[in-house]
Amino acid sequence: MQAGAKRPAQKLPAATPQPKQAKQAVPKAAAPATAPPKVGAKPAAAAPTGKKGAAGGSDSGDYLAALKSYLASKGPTKLAALGSAVKRPAKAPKLKHFLEQNKATFKYEQGTDTVSLVK
Repeated sequence: MQAGAKRPAQKLPAATPQPKQAKQAVPKAAAPATAPPKVGAKPAAAAPTGKKGAAGGSDSGDYLAALKSYLASKGPTKLAALGSAVKRPAKAPKLKHFLEQNKATFKYEQGTDTVSLVK
């Protein structure tokens, strides 16, 4: 070879070879005991009641009593503060709807967003 001469070009394959992916065995984790039920599964304990969105009798009565006692001791309160202070039962409707259902007991002023007891 002469000085300054280029190396002969290497013949490359038509496609660039890709690195082989190692197959890793991933152990399948068991679902925790608190995992939510599968989408298609129906809970066996839930029985249709026919009352959609209706609050439970004792739950709504306790909720009503708790709201009354809170408002009696604190006076007129903002809706958000009342919702944070008094825990709503799972079957009871949202606070604003509950107040609308019990207009004889509660007065909701929309302009000031305040809830008070009816006198």
